Amino acid sequence: MDSNYDNVIAEATTLLSNAILENESELRKRVKTLDSDVKELLRQVGLGVMADLFRVLAEKLTAENESQGLKVNRRRTTVLRVVEQRAQEAETYVQERLARTREDFDEPLATRPGADELLVELDGCEIRTGTLVPARNRKRTEVLKLPCRKRVTAWRDVRVGLAGPVSAPDERTYAASMSDYPRVVRQLFNAACDQNLSSRTQVTAVADGGNGLREELEAQFPGLRFVLDQPHLLEHLYEVADAQGLKNQARDSWVNQTLARLDKGGVHDVLRDLRKHKGRGKKRTERFVKHLTRFADAVHYEAVREAGLPQGSGEVESCHRWLPQKRLKLPGAWWRPEMVNPMLALRVLRANGWWRDFWQERASQAAA
Repeated sequence: MDSNYDNVIAEATTLLSNAILENESELRKRVKTLDSDVKELLRQVGLGVMADLFRVLAEKLTAENESQGLKVNRRRTTVLRVVEQRAQEAETYVQERLARTREDFDEPLATRPGADELLVELDGCEIRTGTLVPARNRKRTEVLKLPCRKRVTAWRDVRVGLAGPVSAPDERTYAASMSDYPRVVRQLFNAACDQNLSSRTQVTAVADGGNGLREELEAQFPGLRFVLDQPHLLEHLYEVADAQGLKNQARDSWVNQTLARLDKGGVHDVLRDLRKHKGRGKKRTERFVKHLTRFADAVHYEAVREAGLPQGSGEVESCHRWLPQKRLKLPGAWWRPEMVNPMLALRVLRANGWWRDFWQERASQAAA
């Protein structure tokens, strides 16, 4: 701001001072609070000026855009509807693009031998969803007089997967869905096809011990090598130690020794010793024995490291922060269940570098 406003400031100062003198009595008794009172008046004047400025600027900008043939949406509901429509289009685009990569898998090995080795990881996080249902009080909204509704919230699993070369973490194709294992693993398989998966490719999957996860991965990825996420195993070991009443140094020592034995390939020796346990924590130990038996061939971490493979699914777990959660897990946010996958599709477009392709295809379809 320059000196062009000096006269206006002087006039405004005089007007405000005179108004205070005319409307306020006993100013002498309010000397201590007068400063804060004037600041509040000036704050309100500032807000009024800003409101007028933004109103005028909005009117000019609207007129300029309308003169260019653009349609200006003035209601939030309209903007929301457009976003949801584009998100649904994005979901269709991602599904169709991943499905096209699946067709490449069926090409003969002579013309498409595919990658020698690929890594896939899959993990889940929770997103808050909400469903609006009629309120019991039968009240109506003040403006539109519509029946009041209440929100029923629920946390739902969103599963994120990645596929790519073991030694090239910058080359990844991502898939994300709020759905069951068969559907999300099918998307992950298609993502692996995008990374040149073929029937000769050795695929290694690193994931936790979720019920049915390993089985679904093995069903859709023939010849899969499965590695149990080591931090997941470590949690089980500490729970068993707690259940057996081990404390402090004894607890840490038992966990570390057991993990070291598993690391060296001694899973069957560990299972034999666990089956002999008859004291405190017997039931928890028995449950762990069943769990470890299921993954007996997936916890030889020394061999995993020697093969240059990761011991944990930390890469895909870190994806949660920037792929689904950055948009869908904002403070206080909740989503209608049917809109979660479309919004995830927008995030997948970004993650896979398909954003420009999506909009170009949409523009060409609109022009046709």
